[in-house]
Amino acid sequence: MHKNEALELTSFYPRSALAIAIALDTLSEPAKGAASTRRPCRLSCEMTCPAPIAFLDVAYAPSAVGVGCLLTDTWTAATAMLEFSGCLRCSPVEYRPGQFYKRELHVLLTAIGGLCHHPQMVVIDGYVWLGQDGAPGLGAYLFAALHSQTPVVGIAKRRYRQDTWSERVYRGTSHRPLYVTAAGIETTKAAGLVARMHGKYRLPTLLGQVDRLARAAAAHGWR
Repeated sequence: MHKNEALELTSFYPRSALAIAIALDTLSEPAKGAASTRRPCRLSCEMTCPAPIAFLDVAYAPSAVGVGCLLTDTWTAATAMLEFSGCLRCSPVEYRPGQFYKRELHVLLTAIGGLCHHPQMVVIDGYVWLGQDGAPGLGAYLFAALHSQTPVVGIAKRRYRQDTWSERVYRGTSHRPLYVTAAGIETTKAAGLVARMHGKYRLPTLLGQVDRLARAAAAHGWR
């Protein structure tokens, strides 16, 4: 049976005032035959400076899920205006190809929904679309959950199957591309924004920062 768990705030380093209280139910699946007790989540925060772009990432440990969020006002920023992370002590939902949203959508929506200033754009690690025919990926489900009003850009580090539909972005001297898909914004435009992000390596600075933030949160919850 699902047990309501607290998403513990593990770190925040605001340049503006921030207070966050998070409650999130477990993401582990109920035992076979057991009823789900999933409840609505809540996350509240107060910050003095809104930021239009939210970079989010989710990481996993054997018995914890970590989430990181960076807020910034420009794609070319080297540092975030505000950042926070949280961890959920539970067993992650089993990964199933093509159903990544079942693992992360709930966590992303909790973080986004708690911001006092709704972001004008959301950036995630992963795909928005899983095929030329418009098969939805994590980003497409997130875009729909945000009432198709907030553009979502997906930046994947690994190619999904025989992907021919994403925009490839080569950065620095790397011969390995980032795979960009988007909803609510033209994919070519989104790819141009990713290409101009700060950092001389394949992975932009902010993406590396939010990845480490989420991983640290997951590791903290596992200890």
